Amino acid sequence: MSDEQSAQHVGLIGLGLLGKALAQRLIASGYMVTGYDIEPTAREAAAILGVAVVDSPDAVSEACATILLSLPNSEIRTELLFGETRWADTLAEGTLLLDTTTGRAEDLERDAERLRGMDIYLVDVCVLASSAQVGGADAVLLVGDGEARAVGYAPVLACFAPRVFYLGKPGDGCRMKLVANQVVGLNRLVLAEALGLAEHVGLNPETTLDVLQSGLAASAVMVTKGRKMLERDFEPVARLAQHAKDVDLILEMGGKSGANLPLSALHHEILQGLIADGHGAEDNSVVVRAFRGKDR
Repeated sequence: MSDEQSAQHVGLIGLGLLGKALAQRLIASGYMVTGYDIEPTAREAAAILGVAVVDSPDAVSEACATILLSLPNSEIRTELLFGETRWADTLAEGTLLLDTTTGRAEDLERDAERLRGMDIYLVDVCVLASSAQVGGADAVLLVGDGEARAVGYAPVLACFAPRVFYLGKPGDGCRMKLVANQVVGLNRLVLAEALGLAEHVGLNPETTLDVLQSGLAASAVMVTKGRKMLERDFEPVARLAQHAKDVDLILEMGGKSGANLPLSALHHEILQGLIADGHGAEDNSVVVRAFRGKDR
């Protein structure tokens, strides 16, 4: 494979909601994508998009020098790299891993340091967007790297994100993603509570959403989740259980730093109740069920 062909060939480990959206944007931008996922249904869906689906992470690292990771959490990344399969040992020197996983900053820092000794570069490239926004090339990226060092892989990021923040060092992309997700999640919670209140006092839900979107109460969350809440459309774009995992990490980060997070603690309690009721795999807009009384 020539250097030019190699630059246009990207690997992808994790073909779930976000991974599939990343693959869609990369292919639309002219990249060849080789991908792997542990789930057969995810592999089948990715193949339909045009991903060259392979049967192991090793096959991805054999084909690509730049690999995106889209995994549920940082523990899975560490296990993949250094656990029983020792995937890190299959990576060629100079391999670049761009990790979109929302996880612990400390895990990213530790894994990046271990890989650096093998001449492999791990960067947290956290995605501030739903899979639908990524598919529409409307993501914001939070990158744990310096802008000058990112020149070589910036064209890959530009496929799905017009706005990129370079935060300087490994782990800070993860930290900033949790801070941002704290605000997004609490905005979603407040919207759900307000729509529940409006419904209980007999206000028209459609009119209520229009009013909220028209004044100082407006937020981007109302655009992405308001209609789903009103229509009870909980087909997942971003799953409730995934955000609950992020809230766990937010509380953990706050606890270690001494930050006071009472709103996030309450948010955690509400999300865990919905997961216990069987709503974890639904879209995170399903949080509105917590405020609908008997109709939960």
